[in-house]
Amino acid sequence: MAYARIVSTGANYLHHISNGSFDVDADEPATLGGQGKGFAPFDLYLASLAACTAITLRMYAQRKGWELGEFHAELRSERDGDGRFHVHRVLHASAELSDAQWQRLLEVVEKTPVTLVMREGARITTEHGPAPPTAQRRECSTVRWRMALNSCSTCWMSSAWKPAASSSWSAAAAASGSSSRWRQQRAGRK
Repeated sequence: MAYARIVSTGANYLHHISNGSFDVDADEPATLGGQGKGFAPFDLYLASLAACTAITLRMYAQRKGWELGEFHAELRSERDGDGRFHVHRVLHASAELSDAQWQRLLEVVEKTPVTLVMREGARITTEHGPAPPTAQRRECSTVRWRMALNSCSTCWMSSAWKPAASSSWSAAAAASGSSSRWRQQRAGRK
């Protein structure tokens, strides 16, 4: 089962998305009031289809013993005259493939998992959940968890949050250098 969690930064439309293992930023372009610091929602939609396309075709080619070389899938989207959403894919491979191989890849690509879900649509349900803990409490516990694992993962914190000078986390972080490593990682991400 797939999982995603998105957290608003409070800065226009910039949001941080995590699946528990990887992070990505989502935003709107400046022309729509965003900061242009992340993928727009439809960019992510196309990226998920592009990733599934490329991964599925690479897996299929490997099973068949076909060399694809460097493989590209380019996707574009637009609304047609009836207002329906249309996605067009163009596939490229640096290796020489026969017409029969390309024909088979074009058949396979029509059955990738994300292609099928997008075509059939998805039942989407929404509910109201409890308010998250205050930002300071949530971020502090996140930092403790990350530091306990000595992880190099990015930890999101509001710029207003500062650990209390007397906290055990502050003393431990200062002694281990974790705080400065976190600042260096965060600075490199901007």
